[in-house]
Amino acid sequence: MRWWSEVSPDGTMGDPTVADAETGAKFLQAAIEETLALVRESRALPILDRTDYH
Repeated sequence: MRWWSEVSPDGTMGDPTVADAETGAKFLQAAIEETLALVRESRALPILDRTDYH
């Protein structure tokens, strides 16, 4: 994976002047839903027994 600075020297990407609140809200909602899906998937994994090697 490349460093973000190789893609964007100032840490941004795209043209913010074309953004609006509706698009931002949709993007935020999608990010929330995907994050929740990841958390739910992680929580569904079994907790395996650990072996203490100390």
